[in-house]
Amino acid sequence: AWPRAMGPRCPETLLPVPVYVSPTPPPQLVLVDVWVAEVDKRRCNQVLKDVSAAFPLTNMPHVKRVRRVAAADASPESLKVVLCPVGDSAAAAASWPAAASAVVERHALTPERAQVPGLAPRTREQWEEWTRVWPIVWQKPNRHLEVDVEDPAPEAVAEMRRWMSRAILEASRRGVGERNENEHKKAAGAKEDANASTEIDALPCVRNAVLLVDPVGSRVIAVGRDATGGWLAGGAAADEKNGAIKTHPLQHAAFAAIDAASAWDIATHGADHDPEAAAAAAATANFDSGGAGDEGPDALPSVGAKRAREKQEKNLGEKLTALHGRPYLCTGYDAYCAREPCVMCAMALVHSRVRRVVYGVPNAKAGALGGGPAAPLHGQRTLNHHYEVFSFGLDEDGFAAAAEAAGRPG
Repeated sequence: AWPRAMGPRCPETLLPVPVYVSPTPPPQLVLVDVWVAEVDKRRCNQVLKDVSAAFPLTNMPHVKRVRRVAAADASPESLKVVLCPVGDSAAAAASWPAAASAVVERHALTPERAQVPGLAPRTREQWEEWTRVWPIVWQKPNRHLEVDVEDPAPEAVAEMRRWMSRAILEASRRGVGERNENEHKKAAGAKEDANASTEIDALPCVRNAVLLVDPVGSRVIAVGRDATGGWLAGGAAADEKNGAIKTHPLQHAAFAAIDAASAWDIATHGADHDPEAAAAAAATANFDSGGAGDEGPDALPSVGAKRAREKQEKNLGEKLTALHGRPYLCTGYDAYCAREPCVMCAMALVHSRVRRVVYGVPNAKAGALGGGPAAPLHGQRTLNHHYEVFSFGLDEDGFAAAAEAAGRPG
């Protein structure tokens, strides 16, 4: 049954099944134009040395610099060497970069155009296909990015729809992500700004709401609503006595939700705790009891100690949560975002160590989790925490329909 505390129910038919957003979407074959030259294999080492020093393939480390080419007259086998990428303005056959002229003249080369795969393959099948175009290196993907997440179970889909309905309802409330009308008129000299709506819609993370949900107890821990004022507040705070929200360009919905979760944690568990002191005390107790692998706080680091510390950092949230019997930051929570978070919000959710991020509307201009132009942030292997990401893939019409349905009594 739909809890009354959740508000009106949004019909499930209006929300599709959420789709898993891979941290490393399989790349498509993109061919890049390069300058190559045929070289006798007996002179290849010197040519390769000079070319690699002048034009390192920094952006295409997967491309092999040399490929074999059988000579037409069956003379000693020749090789083709990649000299450098073709510049955007290089239209003519003789318009290779000036820096390449010295190498070309020194070794009497005849450059010609060729194409190589511009992206590294992610699967063995891609490598087998793309290497026919030009030889490329095959490297197995990072282990933490290899695991494919199964389609969510029907019960999980129902939960995601339930909480996303609430997030969409919160995001559609009047005043979320909008400027205070009184302050707006003062700033504009009581003139009507016809482009205000268009400007707000073009900005990231506005008119958004984020729910932090504890999946264990199936309860909302915190709700954050966009209070950026459309990024146009100019530092002016709305009048809280009139029921308006204070605006600030950094008050994105994710930040507000994390801040509310912190306030909830202090109100529930108290503020008289020191995580670092507790962790140090636990380590000392383990050392005093003869725990394996502990050598005391003053012991010199042994071989492999750095690797051990890195692993501990990645599991910090789980360890501190178990140690204190209370969540460390937002460890284990699910974040339901009405709209896809920007890079700043997505990174804040990483630092907060949420378990999963689910968003309703992709952000094609500034989305950081698969809907925007950049690579998904949760696919960066250098991060010390990774969460799963799901998307409902709603457009603005679908968002409006879901919001209207959620606002109807039912």
